Amino acid sequence: MKFVATGDTIVTCPYNRNYRGYKELAEFIRSADVRMNNMENPLVDGPCETAAFSGIPWMAAPCSLLDELADFDFNCYGFANNHALDYFYTGLESTLKAFEDRALPVAGAGRSLDEATRHIKIQTPKGSFALVALTGTCDPSAAAGNAKGNLKARPGVSLLRHSERYFVSEEQMASLREIAEKTTVNGRANNARKLGSLATNSEIFPFGNLEFCIGEGSKITTPNPYDMIRYEKAVRAAAADADRVAVYLHSHEIKGDREMEPDFYVEEFARSCIEWGADAVICSGTHQIKAVEIYKGKPIYYSIANFFFRPYDMETYPEEWYEKYGIDKSLSVKEAEHFRSKGGTIGLFTQAYCFRCIAPVIEWDDDGTAVRIAALPLSLGFHDSMETKGFPRIAEKEDTEALLSQLEAVCKPYGTKVFLDEDGLFTFVKESNAL
Repeated sequence: MKFVATGDTIVTCPYNRNYRGYKELAEFIRSADVRMNNMENPLVDGPCETAAFSGIPWMAAPCSLLDELADFDFNCYGFANNHALDYFYTGLESTLKAFEDRALPVAGAGRSLDEATRHIKIQTPKGSFALVALTGTCDPSAAAGNAKGNLKARPGVSLLRHSERYFVSEEQMASLREIAEKTTVNGRANNARKLGSLATNSEIFPFGNLEFCIGEGSKITTPNPYDMIRYEKAVRAAAADADRVAVYLHSHEIKGDREMEPDFYVEEFARSCIEWGADAVICSGTHQIKAVEIYKGKPIYYSIANFFFRPYDMETYPEEWYEKYGIDKSLSVKEAEHFRSKGGTIGLFTQAYCFRCIAPVIEWDDDGTAVRIAALPLSLGFHDSMETKGFPRIAEKEDTEALLSQLEAVCKPYGTKVFLDEDGLFTFVKESNAL
């Protein structure tokens, strides 16, 4: 079975096929048995209310985007991310219906938590495949919920919650306590603890919404234990139901201040998925590639980045967007974007690394062994005109070399060696002395 996954599809402009490399990429993806894409923007036709929160900016595409993407013949999708409810329940329902009307299976969002968590399954000539999709990053109110008693189910995404804890020295802790007392940042929480309505942990000092401990290191993040139980059940159910299973996680969190490092909770969750029976874990979220780890013979791609990247073409933004950037609300979106980006000189759209991505390519034999763990280098046309900038094609020499250099650097701490093979793919192997 040959599996190809693609990263985040963000298309808020007219779809464009008229550029060099489009047909070649479509042909490559169609050669796989399983062809997966992660849809990041909601699919909405006509007027729709916006949520008070968003992934910033509010993004949407017409439902016909799925018809345009038919060139790639994707046969499974993920839709769990921080933009999934930008257009609230109406936008979510519209997106789910757009997939259903086209008989395209989509994982990671649903009309209840059970539906959003449950795997989707497809049948291929080489066997069956199941996908579990989720996000670690979104507004909490975007999370799906189950019905209970007379409470209806809540539509939303499948969310992996996590906790963060920061470590400081005794001297630094003393300073934090002094600042907290001076600013009364913990005032309401302290009153709740006096009433017994908020638990107290002597080892943790809360500072507003942050938790501090005395110790070495900087911070640690851990996945929510209730969510881990739910996802273990989901992955094991998928593994019992299909020949091959992949888990797709969208997240933005990082360990420290380097965007190329996956967060601790992401590593723990991804490795746990392999333990539970997944054959591969694919991640995206931040708009750059991260490491590939081979864990117990199975691949974890910690970020494959984008597939399409055109986030700034909406005709209308809600007033909250203007307020966030201090922009005159009478300006059009194009005028406001020009102001926000300082004439197109700042922001992710000006960074070449956001336009270099990879598409995982995995081949399994009949026994389920990954006989090929690789990735296709992609370019999204950073130097193109605005008509095609952000649209994918197979990377040429300059972008391939830049991707290889970046992959070598980020993979090394995980004991993964990467090289460019004779087919033009990045191949990943575990170094013999790696743990």
